[in-house]
Amino acid sequence: MPKRLYEHNPELEARIAHELVPVAEAAFDKHMTTRPGARLLESPDNTVGVLDPVEVLYTAADLPHEDRITPELVDKVRTSYVTHIGWFGERSVDAEPVLQRGGLMNRGTEDGIIHYHGEQRRLYAPFPDVYSEGLFRWSSEEFPHGQTIGYWGDISGGIPSRQSHINRTDLNVNGIDVDTESLVAVNAFTDPQEFDTFDAHDALAMVSDPIGQKVHKKVGGQELRHGRWFRAIGQGLYQLDPEMIDYIITVEASVQRYFGMPAEKSYPNFLDEALMLAATGLFTVEGVAKRQRERVEALGILNVTPKSDKAKKAQALIARLNDPEGAAIRKKNKIVSEIQDKYIKDEKSAGRVPFILGRTVLVDGKSIEVIPEAA
Repeated sequence: MPKRLYEHNPELEARIAHELVPVAEAAFDKHMTTRPGARLLESPDNTVGVLDPVEVLYTAADLPHEDRITPELVDKVRTSYVTHIGWFGERSVDAEPVLQRGGLMNRGTEDGIIHYHGEQRRLYAPFPDVYSEGLFRWSSEEFPHGQTIGYWGDISGGIPSRQSHINRTDLNVNGIDVDTESLVAVNAFTDPQEFDTFDAHDALAMVSDPIGQKVHKKVGGQELRHGRWFRAIGQGLYQLDPEMIDYIITVEASVQRYFGMPAEKSYPNFLDEALMLAATGLFTVEGVAKRQRERVEALGILNVTPKSDKAKKAQALIARLNDPEGAAIRKKNKIVSEIQDKYIKDEKSAGRVPFILGRTVLVDGKSIEVIPEAA
C-alpha cells in the first residue's frame, strides 16, 4: 500500500468524479481529435491512434514496410546502433552502458504503466463512463510503447535482453506502488509522470543512433500528448466547489511527497540506476522538479485558499517541495554530484572521457559533439 498523508473519502471522490465530468469529456474529445502522429488503427467502436511497433521500426529505418521483421531490417537497425557506439568509442567515450541504462529504464517505465492502468479499472468502475473510456484509449496508446522500445532494443542491442526480461519478471511478481484508489491521486501522479517520461525518451533520442532516435521520439511524442491530456483534467480539479479543495490539495500533497516511478519498488536496483542516469545527464533532478512546478503553476495550486489546518499544511508542503532552492532538491543534487564525481574519476582512470549529456556530450539538432576537456 502506498504511503499517504490523507484519509481516503469514497463519497467525496464520487462527488468530485461527477462534478469533473464536463472537464474530463472536453479533455478526452480534444485528445481524440488531435493528430497523434501515428497510423490510425480501427478499434471495435472508434478510431484510435495506436503505434504499430513493427511499422515504427520500418519507418525509422527508411525501408518498405512489411508485416514481419526481416533480416534486412535487423541488419540495418543493428548496424546503425553498432556504428553509433563505435563513433563514441573513437572519441574515447564508453557510451553503451549509459545508453543501455537509459533504454532499460524507459522500457521499465512503459511496462509499469500497463500495470498502473490495470489497477485503475477498479477505481473508475462506479464513476461516469468518460473515465473508463478514457482509460481504454490511454491504455490502447500506451500498450505498444514497451513493445516498440523492446523490439528496437532486442534487434539493435540497445537494451540488454536478459536484464530487460528480469526486470519485467520482477514487475509481474511485485507489481507497482502507486496510489490508485483516488481519482485525484491518479491525476496528480500521471500529469507530471507523463511529462517526465517524454523527457526521458527525448533525452535518449538526442544521443541515440539515427534509427534509435526516430523510435524514441515517436514514443515520446505520444507521452507528451498524454501529459497535456491529464494536465487539462487537473486544471478542472482546482475549479471545483471550494469545499472540495481541502480534500483535493491534501491528496495532491501526498502524491507529490511520495512521487516516484510506477514500478520503482519492483525494478531491480532502481535507485542506483536512476542516480547513475542523473549523473550522466539523461535526466536531472531539476528536470523532474520542473515538471512538478509546471503542474503547480498551471493549476494554481498555491493560489487557492484552503480552510482546514490540515489542508493549509498540505499547501505549505507543496510550496516547500517545489521550491527550486529548497532542501529537498539540494539534497538530491548533492547525492547526484557525489556519484558523478566518482564516475568521472573512474572513467578518467580508465583513459576514457566520461559521458555527461550537456557537459562532455553536447547535442545541437542531430549533431553530437564530444568535449573531453569539459570533464
